[in-house]
Amino acid sequence: MSLEPGPAKIPQGTSPITNTQYFPHSFNCMQEVYSISKGQNKALGKFNRPRKVGHFSIDGERKFKDDDSELKYFAPPVNKFNQKMRRPNFNLNNGMHDPNNVKKDEKHFEGLDNLLRWATLHWDKVSGEGVPQPHVVTWRGVLTKIMNAPFDNKTQWNILAIKHKGTIYLCEYKTEEQHADLESLPHWVKKTIYWGRKVETFLTANTPGGPPRPEEPVNENSEYVSVFRSQLGQIQLMYGAEVDCVDHTLDPQKFASPSNFIEIKTQRELKDKQRKEVFRKYKLSKWWAQSFLAGIPRVMTAFRDDRGFVTNLDIIETQSMPRQAALEAYSWKPSTMLGFLERFLTFVRDVMAKVDDCTYVFEWNPEWEGVCFTFDPDQQKETFFLPTWYRDHINSAAVKAAEAKIQAEREKAEIAEKVAATKEGEPIVLD
Repeated sequence: MSLEPGPAKIPQGTSPITNTQYFPHSFNCMQEVYSISKGQNKALGKFNRPRKVGHFSIDGERKFKDDDSELKYFAPPVNKFNQKMRRPNFNLNNGMHDPNNVKKDEKHFEGLDNLLRWATLHWDKVSGEGVPQPHVVTWRGVLTKIMNAPFDNKTQWNILAIKHKGTIYLCEYKTEEQHADLESLPHWVKKTIYWGRKVETFLTANTPGGPPRPEEPVNENSEYVSVFRSQLGQIQLMYGAEVDCVDHTLDPQKFASPSNFIEIKTQRELKDKQRKEVFRKYKLSKWWAQSFLAGIPRVMTAFRDDRGFVTNLDIIETQSMPRQAALEAYSWKPSTMLGFLERFLTFVRDVMAKVDDCTYVFEWNPEWEGVCFTFDPDQQKETFFLPTWYRDHINSAAVKAAEAKIQAEREKAEIAEKVAATKEGEPIVLD
C-alpha cells in the first residue's frame, strides 16, 4: 500500500476575489512535502546567502523616503551601574490608550508600490549589465507564508501574481471577510499585538548609542525596509523586508548588513512542556524563515507574562532554531520549507508561462489539500497592482539600454576603423 498522497481535491464554489471557479489543477501541498521528504533531489531548495542591495523608509504618515531615516538602533536595557539587564520588568501596557498611537490602515491595499518606487530609483540594482533580471519580486512576508504553509494549520492566505516582461510580481491580498476577522479579534489578542509593537520602543533608539524611547507612542506606519537579492535554485529573487534595528556596536567592516541586524520578538513565558513544544514546532518556523530570508543572525526575544510584563530577555540565534525544532517529533525542517518554496514558485511560473499583465490569484486554506488558483484579466480592478508608472519606467529603461548598447557598438566600430587606418608604428589617435 502506497503512503504517497493522491491528487488534491479542489474546493467547490468560486473564488471570493475573482468570482470565478477554481481551476481543476492545483498545487498539492501534501504531495509536494512527501516528494521533498524523500530527498531524491539534493539540489532542491538550494538558497544563496541574501545580499542587501538597498533600503528605504516609510514615515509615520506612510510616505516613501529614499533613505534610512526610520532605521532604529539596538539599545539593550542597563541598570544604574551601566550593566545589561536580562530581567528588566518592562510594562508593555504603557501607552496602550495613548491618543497619539497610530494604527496602520490594513484595508488600504498598497501592493508592491513602495518596493517598486525604490526599484525605479535604483534600476542598476534591478536589471542591467552584469545584474540578472529578477524572476520574482515580492515582500519577505509573502515568501515566509509560502514556506510555512505545510506546517501552519491556522493561516489562510491569498497571493496575487502578475507577470510582466519576464518577471513575476507577488503580493498578499486580504478579502473583506478577512479584514472583518482581523477587526473582530478578541481584546486579549489585540493587546498582545500591541505588546509586540511596544517592546521595540523599550529596546531601540532613534540614534546610535541614544536612549530607548518607551514614552514614544506606537506608530505602526513607520518602517525601515531593506531590499535583498538572492537565488533559490535557478530562481532569481528580489524582495523587501522590514528590519527592526541594527546593532551599531559591531564593527561594520566585519559585520556588514544584514549580519548586524537584530529582529525583536515577544513571547509568552515557556513555563511547561506543552508551551515549549508549540513554540518549537509552530512559532520558531516563522521566526526562522523570516530571519533566514533576510540574513538576520539573531532574534532578541522578550519573554513576557500574561499581564504584559517582560520577565526575561534572551538572544536566540537564527541558526540554532532548526536544532531546537528537531527536539520535537514531526517538526519543520529548513530543507522542506525551502524545497516547498522553490516548487511553489516553479508551479506559479509554469501556470503563468504564456500570459502577461493578467492577475492570477493563488489561494490557500489549511483545510484544503492544495493551493488553488483563478485569474482575472481586468486591469482596472484593485487586484491588478502593477502601476502604470512602473510599467512605463520599464519600457523607458529598456529603450535607454538599447540606445546605450547601440552607442557602445558604434564607438567600438569607430575605434576599430581608426586602428585599421593607422600605419604600423604610428600612434593611434583617439578623440
